[in-house]
Amino acid sequence: MIAYVVRHLTCDACGEPYAEDDVSVALHDDHQLVLEASCRACHAHRIVTAYERPPYVHLRRTEPIVPAMVTQDDVDEWSAFLAGFTGDVYDLLAQG
Repeated sequence: MIAYVVRHLTCDACGEPYAEDDVSVALHDDHQLVLEASCRACHAHRIVTAYERPPYVHLRRTEPIVPAMVTQDDVDEWSAFLAGFTGDVYDLLAQG
């Protein structure tokens, strides 16, 4: 796993590729690794989180997701609501 990550990882500061010896495991759990990388060229340090598989694979859902259709009534209702709304996005989300 580390070898795969190292082959695709370069230093953010100078762009040099990391060697396998430049990367160490700081934390490992069942699904992810937290890696610490140190650049030999410029000595910059970087923390990288790597997943053994995409994180969304871990989501468990038994029923399918069926998106709701947006109707003209929905658009009209939101338009009327927003026309009289004063506040920021936090206030907007608090309305829900």
